[in-house]
Amino acid sequence: MEKNSAVLQEIASILERKGISRDEMEGMLEIVHPVDLAFILEDMSAEEKAQVFRLMDLETAAAVLVELDDDATRDVVNALPQDLVQRILAAMSADDAAATVRLIAEDRGRDEALEFLSRRQRSEVKELLRYGEQTAGALMTTNFVAVPAGATAAEALKALQGAVRSNTVIYTYVTDASGVLKGVFSIRELLKARPETPIAEFMKTEVLSVPPGMDQEEVARIVRRYTLEAIPVIDASERLLGVVTADTILQVVAEEAGEDLLKMAGAGGLNVFADPILRRVFLRIPWLLPPLMGGLIVGKIQNTFAGFNAAEFISLVLFIPVMMGTAGNVAVQSSTLIVRGLATGEIKTSRVLGILAAETGVGALIGLVCGLLIGLVGLLFASPHIGAIVAVSMLAAITAAALNGTAFPLLLHRLKADPAISAGPFITALNDITATLIYMGTSLALLRIFG
Repeated sequence: MEKNSAVLQEIASILERKGISRDEMEGMLEIVHPVDLAFILEDMSAEEKAQVFRLMDLETAAAVLVELDDDATRDVVNALPQDLVQRILAAMSADDAAATVRLIAEDRGRDEALEFLSRRQRSEVKELLRYGEQTAGALMTTNFVAVPAGATAAEALKALQGAVRSNTVIYTYVTDASGVLKGVFSIRELLKARPETPIAEFMKTEVLSVPPGMDQEEVARIVRRYTLEAIPVIDASERLLGVVTADTILQVVAEEAGEDLLKMAGAGGLNVFADPILRRVFLRIPWLLPPLMGGLIVGKIQNTFAGFNAAEFISLVLFIPVMMGTAGNVAVQSSTLIVRGLATGEIKTSRVLGILAAETGVGALIGLVCGLLIGLVGLLFASPHIGAIVAVSMLAAITAAALNGTAFPLLLHRLKADPAISAGPFITALNDITATLIYMGTSLALLRIFG
């Protein structure tokens, strides 16, 4: 961070001078990684970003533009001449250019966004834009190494040496004349083979692949499960369309995790700190409505206490915060575990009932322990029947909370909705209502029994 701060100050001082040369800027940029430079530029104004980009060579500008966040990318695209943006995009791989074009299209429309591409690059990017934004087709790169099925090890090595723009050289893919994927081999297998050895002798014919329409989370699960550096994307005819690399998957996993965390907190989208204040407010308010409505329902239910005598009323009300707070924590714990399990693929359809029973059992045992403790407090500081009420209520409320926290995200997943939303406002509202109903019902029933 200190290094970034020093470089930022140096670049700012250079921008204030007149007649700065490209060589001076290039000398400074040689010591800064594109990722670090992108981080630095995000703190600058749109005009300052544009000045720095004008002084970069195209390769560096392309590498830095790829690393900028969405708002900074918009600043650069809007501040630079279209022909310069076109040349920068031409220095990118097709998948990176497609991602930038998608962003431009959000503001200017698809047709105008495509005008930022050179004629050579346009057809390739348009092919990538056919696929949904969070699919394997959108993630894949078309810069990979493929050799014909009849090639020898020497010919494959020559093809590999010429693949200067390939995004992955860990695997080399084998295709027939129609582009159908026939096999794959690694660099290690290639280097061990004699030059005249046909690649058919050492390539693997069983190749893990994904269709272009597969959701990016499922692609990430497959790559993680099999510890792959890349995975090929094939169409219905098994033609090789592109490759999704592990570094792309790593970025997807980080974004999905951040998105799920924000959904669980009901705090808006991934760009939360860059959004204007009013947008942040409008993003958060809908997520606050469920607990708000839940609170009103809880208040209505708690009116039941009005029929109790003063001593009972005071004693019972004192235990409401600890009852609802403990049950709420258990519900959030259970829902968080389920959301994580669904995201990582640990929870399969065949295991749902077992997981539901196990988590409910865990909740029941936690409820038993907490119920005995809170019941003892009620016994010592109130009366035996108050102690019994809060003990039974705590046991039932925590068991129900574990059931709610487990079942609700599983139900959302079944309905093809995002289960991450269940771990925040919705589960809070549901659990508050459930715990209050249990407490009220138990209080009424046991007070009648005790007379």
